[in-house]
Amino acid sequence: MLPGLVFTTRYQNRYFYDNRCGMVLPVKNEAAMNAKAMRRGITPDGVTWDYPTGGNGQPELKECLDLSARYESLRSIFGGRVPAKPVEATAEMIKAYLVLHGFRQLILNVTEECNLRCRYCVYSDWYPFTRGYSRASMTFATARKAVDYYLGAVCSIRRRNPRRKAVISFYGGEPLLCFSLIEQVVEYVAHAYPDLNVMYNLTTNGTVVSEEIAEFLAAHRFAVSVSLDGPSSEHDRNRVYPSGKGTFVDVMKGIQLLQGFMNQAPEFLNVIGCYDPCTDLNACMRFFDSGDLPRLLRMSPVAPYGTNYYSQFSSETLDRHQATLAELARAYDSMCESSNSADIQLGFLDVLCGEELRQLMMRSVGPSTRLPFLPYTGACVPGDKLSVTVSGDIHMCERIGEGFVIGHIDSGLDYDRIAEIVNCYNRDIAQDCADCEVSRLCYGCYAVFAENGSFRKPEGYCLNTVQLTHEGLSRLYSILEVNPARLVGLRDRYEADVRIRAWDF
Repeated sequence: MLPGLVFTTRYQNRYFYDNRCGMVLPVKNEAAMNAKAMRRGITPDGVTWDYPTGGNGQPELKECLDLSARYESLRSIFGGRVPAKPVEATAEMIKAYLVLHGFRQLILNVTEECNLRCRYCVYSDWYPFTRGYSRASMTFATARKAVDYYLGAVCSIRRRNPRRKAVISFYGGEPLLCFSLIEQVVEYVAHAYPDLNVMYNLTTNGTVVSEEIAEFLAAHRFAVSVSLDGPSSEHDRNRVYPSGKGTFVDVMKGIQLLQGFMNQAPEFLNVIGCYDPCTDLNACMRFFDSGDLPRLLRMSPVAPYGTNYYSQFSSETLDRHQATLAELARAYDSMCESSNSADIQLGFLDVLCGEELRQLMMRSVGPSTRLPFLPYTGACVPGDKLSVTVSGDIHMCERIGEGFVIGHIDSGLDYDRIAEIVNCYNRDIAQDCADCEVSRLCYGCYAVFAENGSFRKPEGYCLNTVQLTHEGLSRLYSILEVNPARLVGLRDRYEADVRIRAWDF
């Protein structure tokens, strides 16, 4: 029996997701799940493929058409095996990888100060494994050392890969409270590294945007994300000043200023939203689809792991919320199936309900590209991103707690510590991943499992991941059976997001 799972579409057609190669293959009966019995099938758009067995009894895929044109005519696809267990990471392995492929993004946490007290903030008491609030801010000397270390590594990588981009992001707290520091960093980079076309990102709550700030961000082609949770009734419930006053009016003023100065490149301005079980998602849909707003890039639930935030909601509220999400997903799927156009604009529903399908559509197919010391889940190699704190410590990510320092700007990355973290992660989280039927599609990472310097898998996490993957594949292939052209729209939306999210390069 091949490792993977069988799922059924809404039209009662059955498919097999093969976890060894990432392919989805139609099946007619239980026997077809056995590679020796599988010979010929027809995809929903009528294309016939052959699936003969090789002389060694293992499947040898000569030519197979998945539903994506992106993956046509893939040959000898079973070269990639799911390893039995991760290889023990060493400092030498980590360094060898990072000096060639790492240093993809520098995140400067320019301040721990924030002028808001959002009720779901990851730095609030709801999240015991992250830092609290403080008034600490980064000095220019610290920022300059971080920039020199990062861009020095990027320049070295560019000698082997001239297409490598340098990405610097500003994070907080509220980073615009340190606008003068941001100006200094950009000016320094332009002077010290004139040949690097550095890409800049900034995430802001939008309340302190001025004409001066908006003009600067537009002039230097910043990709700006503004937090906006919906209409005032939804936004002001959670995104508040320390006094408890809502911030919607001030955020909208900031967005309008940014729109005025960034009108020549509107794709560099977007809004990102957050919702919890009390959010009126239908009201949010009406608001975001009404026009006159920057593009909604992401609509995410309040981070569910490493927190007791959801304990405040009754079971009735949680059940009602899940029912609303399911109803909206059905509405989205119906719109996708009924559309005659691959580039139909589905607005809010596409952001809320389409992201999961895009990830499944763009899943890896073919021999595994995962590293032998990190073969499972969506975890990156610590050092792919450098998240620098106000004191100069280097963390692997802006979303992880204080117990995972991987270096300092004065001494650089600590490759021994990185190897220790990777091995700890594999030991605590990835023990059973080799036997999982959807290990290629698991997007868990350090931030999901991190506690105080160690990792712990939340109860039910694996079962929930398998169930959500099963449901997602069923939704995706139900749409493609009726409207295969929708595939192009799903792919294009994904690739557009990658272009805007410079940190994904």
